[in-house]
Amino acid sequence: MDKDQRIRDPVHNLIKFSKAEKYDHCLWELLQTPACQRLRRIKQLGFSEFVYPGATHSRFSHVLGAMQTARQMLEVFERNNAIPLTKNHKKMRAATLAAVLLHDVGHGPYSHVFEEISKSLKKHKSHEKITLEIIKETEIATILKKHKIFNEVTAFFETDNPSNPYTTILSSEMDADRLDFLTRDRYFTGIQQGQIDLAWLLDSLRIEDVAYGPAEGQSKKAFVVLQKGLGAVEGYVTAYLKLYESIYFHKTTRGIQLLAQHALIDALSNGKRLAKTGVRNPLISYFNAKPKDQLKLYLQLDDSDILRLLKDLSVNKLGLASDFAKRFLLRKPLRCYEPNDPNQDPEMSRTNTLSERLKEKRVWFHMDYPEPKGIKQYEVMDENFLKNITIKVDTHEFRALGRIRRHIPLKTDLHIRFYFKSEKDRKTAKNLWKKI
Repeated sequence: MDKDQRIRDPVHNLIKFSKAEKYDHCLWELLQTPACQRLRRIKQLGFSEFVYPGATHSRFSHVLGAMQTARQMLEVFERNNAIPLTKNHKKMRAATLAAVLLHDVGHGPYSHVFEEISKSLKKHKSHEKITLEIIKETEIATILKKHKIFNEVTAFFETDNPSNPYTTILSSEMDADRLDFLTRDRYFTGIQQGQIDLAWLLDSLRIEDVAYGPAEGQSKKAFVVLQKGLGAVEGYVTAYLKLYESIYFHKTTRGIQLLAQHALIDALSNGKRLAKTGVRNPLISYFNAKPKDQLKLYLQLDDSDILRLLKDLSVNKLGLASDFAKRFLLRKPLRCYEPNDPNQDPEMSRTNTLSERLKEKRVWFHMDYPEPKGIKQYEVMDENFLKNITIKVDTHEFRALGRIRRHIPLKTDLHIRFYFKSEKDRKTAKNLWKKI
């Protein structure tokens, strides 16, 4: 990097890399690697653009934004003398920014669809594990070793230490990753609810010694938010839950995702039938590869491979795979029916009975129940207590957010939805539900 570099970002404005800062050279070099550049070709929100046309931003823009958010968090801590400004801090600062920049390199094409395909074909490996493999086994390792932060960066992905403020920036209930993707996803979808006052929230952050047990002297360094930032934290938690309900769990987005998911699983699980079509695709090569060759092939995958395979399936005669692929391209999602009252806990016994009755009638369906997301709250005696979002209410008093604002919902509701091929099947389910 022979001159200062700037990247214009709609969320953070200018993201700068200074030629005078040696570790910025490292970050800039990491950004140019094929593993990072691949993230330009993987959408952050998968199939959400079928509902929100503006939601076409990439994981590349997100990791840049997360890195910038981490930089802002570190600047707040440095400004308030929350972190000792030692020589080791400079190295840890650089390692933190590098780790945040790299935290998504292990994502597959259309991340969640790829994960479901991998699980179905019994070749699943978490994107976190793949991230670590990519860091260790590609040119990324060479860059990190050259700048002497390889061990520090890999440690972020190998250990979980909630009392380490650097680790907390990468992975916590209010980390740089979440702060950026919530702000960014809201911006690109155009959702008006769930606004986050990011500047005030960051300015309210501190690192303090927080007591976590009954014995005197039991305390560790932890993220805390000053009392002045309580409103901003409430806004953050509310946004987190609302955006999951409005974007990530949107019923139509899920209906589109399931079309692609089932089409690809059906095709890839029958390799001989697929081979007869003459279709060639990097996804097929990856799932047929020997373990030693998989990482190289994985790094060649992006969203275009899934789209290409769906297009090829749509012009063949492969039953469900071709039918669902055609529907995907024409935006004809599966029909959704949510039998339970979404404002109450689901009637599990009745829901399971509905599932059995549908099977008896040989009605094709997919029962979908996304895992509720939320902000976890741990008791003082719990070993995970320091993972709480903690408010500094007085000079020496700290309380978990959930103990101060008990009216704030801390998790999304459980939604159990049934998806069907046709409106006729959906009506069948509705009639069965009334009779149960």
